[in-house]
Amino acid sequence: MRSTVAALALVLLGVPLFAQQTAVIKELTGKVQLKAPGAEWVNAAPGATVGRGTIISTGFNSTAVLDLGTSQIQVRPLTRMRLDELLRKANNVTTTVFLTVGEVHASVERLPSLTQSFKLESPVSTAAVRGTQFTFAGNWVQTQEGIVRFSSSSGLGRDVSRGEGSELSGSDLPLAPADFRAERANVNPFTGPFGFEVTATPAATNSGTIVVTVN
Repeated sequence: MRSTVAALALVLLGVPLFAQQTAVIKELTGKVQLKAPGAEWVNAAPGATVGRGTIISTGFNSTAVLDLGTSQIQVRPLTRMRLDELLRKANNVTTTVFLTVGEVHASVERLPSLTQSFKLESPVSTAAVRGTQFTFAGNWVQTQEGIVRFSSSSGLGRDVSRGEGSELSGSDLPLAPADFRAERANVNPFTGPFGFEVTATPAATNSGTIVVTVN
C-alpha cells in the first residue's frame, strides 16, 4: 500500500517512474562512427549523443569513451557495439550493450542509493559480475575489480576474481585463471590472431555476455 501511494505521489509531482536515457561520446581518437536506427553512418564527435539502438564502430587505432551517466565504456579499436538499453527507473539503472566484435573496458560506479544492472551481450557466453571494472572481448574476460562469474552457453562457469582472467572455447567449462595465465605466458606476442604481450590484455575478439550488478 505504501509503495503504491509513493508511486502515485511521484506521478502527481511530475517525477517519471522510469525514463530512457541517452549516452554521450565523452572523448574519441581516430575514426569513430555512429549509426542510429533507420539512419546512415555518420562520423562521431565529442559530445555526440548515443540513443537506444545506436551502433558505435571504431576503426584502426581508434577509440571512444562512452559516458552513460553512472558508468563508462571504453570502446577499443576495431570494435562494433550497439546500445540496446539505458533505462533509469527510480533507484535502478538498467544498461544493455550488444558487442558484435571487438573489445571494451567497462567501469561501473558504486553508489549507495543506486542499484545497477549492467549487461554486455552476444551469442556465446555469460559473465555475471559482482564488481565495477572488467575487460571483455567475448571469449575471454579479465577482472580489474570485483568477481566475474564467467559461463559458457551451456551454463558451465567459474568465478574470475580481481587480477585474474579466463577464456572459453565453445560450450566447455572456461579455463581456470591459473591455466589462462600459463597459456597467455606461452603465446608468442608477434604471431597469430590471439597474440599479445604477456602483460597486456589479449587481442582476441569474439562474442559473449557480461552482466554487472552493483548494489
